[in-house]
Amino acid sequence: AGALSTRRHHAAPSSSAAGAVSFDPRFLMFEYTCDIILREQQVALVRRFMGAHASGGSLCHQLIMGAGKTTVVTPLLALLLADGKTCITQVVPAALLEFSRGVMRQRFSSVFTRPIYTLEFDREQEISEELYMKLEAARDSGAVVVSSPTSVKSLVLKAVELAHILATNNATENFGKVEAKPVGFFGRLMGGQAISTTTTLSREQKEALRAQVGICRRVLDLFNRGVMLLDEVDLVLHPLKSELNWPLGKKEPLHFTSPPAKLTGAAATSAGGMRWKVPWHLLDAIFYAAGRKELTGNAYLDSRVAEGILAELGEVIEEGVAGHSLQMSPHLCLLQESFYHSRMKPLLVRWMMVFLADKGVSAMGRDALADYLSNGGARASEETREAAQTHCSDFQFCLLNLASDWLRSLIPHCISKINRVKYGLLSASDLARAAAKGIVVPRSRKFCAVPFVGKDVPSPASEFSFPDIVIGLSILAYRYQGLRESDFRWALRCMRESLAHETGKYSERPSAVKYQEWVRLAGGRLRGKKQRHVSRLDTGEVLLPAEDEDGSEESEDAGAEVLPE
Repeated sequence: AGALSTRRHHAAPSSSAAGAVSFDPRFLMFEYTCDIILREQQVALVRRFMGAHASGGSLCHQLIMGAGKTTVVTPLLALLLADGKTCITQVVPAALLEFSRGVMRQRFSSVFTRPIYTLEFDREQEISEELYMKLEAARDSGAVVVSSPTSVKSLVLKAVELAHILATNNATENFGKVEAKPVGFFGRLMGGQAISTTTTLSREQKEALRAQVGICRRVLDLFNRGVMLLDEVDLVLHPLKSELNWPLGKKEPLHFTSPPAKLTGAAATSAGGMRWKVPWHLLDAIFYAAGRKELTGNAYLDSRVAEGILAELGEVIEEGVAGHSLQMSPHLCLLQESFYHSRMKPLLVRWMMVFLADKGVSAMGRDALADYLSNGGARASEETREAAQTHCSDFQFCLLNLASDWLRSLIPHCISKINRVKYGLLSASDLARAAAKGIVVPRSRKFCAVPFVGKDVPSPASEFSFPDIVIGLSILAYRYQGLRESDFRWALRCMRESLAHETGKYSERPSAVKYQEWVRLAGGRLRGKKQRHVSRLDTGEVLLPAEDEDGSEESEDAGAEVLPE
């Protein structure tokens, strides 16, 4: 009697006849088959969703745990919306896929019988006519298609990839092939290879790709005309927790990483790699002033100007820590950006001017240079812009703009993040867990800083999209965490390859000289080299050939075995 007298919130008095009640029988049958009584909040929410669908809009609503969004609201919406003309797709996180599919099959297995399909798609699959026909059959039969965000994103990105391949192939046919270019030591370190010519697709291959693109268009049109029910929307749409790393196209070198073509020899070496030399120079000063008291290079050790700037910067950092604008735990971290712009940036501008003086940029004048670095080209005075146009080459203009960007926005952004909380390097255990799951970790995630979703919890697959942020955070991560053993072994392997391609006296080749400096800084000694007051490394000694004590040079064959394979 109590159940019979319980109020049905989906029923309301009819306006057509006195004492009559109007209701949707589907609500009543849903209660009967599920053995539940729909709550007033659930009925109101379902009607709100139906009204949004009728008006062509979308709706997002939050429910507390236990309110029935997965077991009541979502199945009821699928029942009401599946009319044979609308494709119903339920998208849930991968961890909830099995549970959500089981709930749907339970709800639609007795009075209301509806097929429940699962859509799984990844990059390795081809878009086939069979996929479209299955989705079309699901729409016509009022079925529910259950899928994960990764599968839906893969389907969309597959269409983008196919269109990109066709567009790139057409451009190659119209403008010719790209000439292969070799890569240097850093390129080999990151696993790069010479840029090869693009392969032109055959007529049959192009027709097959166009057919897949056509099917993709029809599948996406099916989705666009249908309804997608997103469960746990805060997780499904989160850029880091629900991600899909999908590299597309040929890798191109970053602008301003190679020296100008007209430069050769030492000048080219000095001008190369400015994309990371500029942030390294700035961050080096911050590390020195924050307590390291040691620069990574020796170019400015004897400069009184540089020494004075670093001393002032150290005092400013102490002032910021005392005023709670900076914190030193777990490392230097910017808390108030206004403090950086008012107190730290002027000193870093002067520090950058020391760096730019070696590149010939100082000819435009100190005041104009400081104005350009502090405010950028767009906000600098007219006199400053005229001085830059008069005295700066294209290379120097690029250098000015890059340095200004770092000083004005990139440096404060990077030093406001905490290592191993917001970013960091993948540890050996992180790489081991990925390998155990069969996940292939790209080189960009192995060697560069990646986003973190929590303390010591790296993002599963995402990467920073802005290249300068990748460079800046990677520099910070390596300075805080140090080189991993795998990094050092990889660097030695790349150095060995460079050594084999270099010419000249074996012990005087650039790679050999660099390695000798590494060993010296570590407190070790090289075989065949006399070094006073330097102790020998106890373990893990790896040696390059050098001159014997009598001054004779070892043979190249003997030197070929001194570095590990």
